[in-house]
Amino acid sequence: MSMKNGNGAVSDCHHNTVIPATVSEAEVMESEEAERLLADLSAGRLTLVQQGIHQRDNPQHTLYHECLLRRCSGELNGPSLFIGIAAAERLGRIRPIDHFVALTVAQWLIDQPEARLGVNISANSAVLDDQWGEFFTLVDAHAGVAPRLVVEVTETAALPVGYGSFIEALRSRGIKIALDDYGVGHSTQERLTQIRPDIVKINGHYTRNARQGEPAAIELRGVAQDLRAFGGVLVLEGIETEFDRNTAYMAGISWIQGFGVSQ
Repeated sequence: MSMKNGNGAVSDCHHNTVIPATVSEAEVMESEEAERLLADLSAGRLTLVQQGIHQRDNPQHTLYHECLLRRCSGELNGPSLFIGIAAAERLGRIRPIDHFVALTVAQWLIDQPEARLGVNISANSAVLDDQWGEFFTLVDAHAGVAPRLVVEVTETAALPVGYGSFIEALRSRGIKIALDDYGVGHSTQERLTQIRPDIVKINGHYTRNARQGEPAAIELRGVAQDLRAFGGVLVLEGIETEFDRNTAYMAGISWIQGFGVSQ
């Protein structure tokens, strides 16, 4: 007879042999990338770059610039960075990274009084507790920061219990809330009703699919029409070409983001 011990390993009761629980190579790699990312955070090797959300018909006009996590050494910003972010979130270790990004962006807004910036946070981090104290203290000490800040809630995790208090803490200060990557992961109509975002960013897979033919373009138009019923600003992600820009036009979406309009 065999049974699992407290560590998940399998023990043979007749021979007292312990067989380690199987861990896939992918899981090991993900864990290593998460550790590497957190080590880079501690060592000051992480930075942020900005990508604008532009008005479709007037690209010089921006809604705000999203701040994206990168390693200071550019050649290290390949798939391993994004694997590390996803793994840190899956392992429940994303909050130090989210706090770093939020504090950095808040300080940039203090230093750049004309800037309007956005910060990505995992839904796992949407918990109002002492860990957010430094961020809210900084925002509260500088009255002009909150109205120029957008917090984007990502699609990759479910909202935690008590998320409403965190959302209200943002909204009561005048911080705008965006729902990121609508149409994939947890970014669904249910989440729309949960957080009532000021901005909804439609995932770039709709943009890419629309290049394949009219049925996908019609689907995007339907999504945009449904979202307008919720109010708020719509942004279409994944814009790379003039065709993509026209896709946004046909869907009635006035704001766009992607390498075709901003590096």
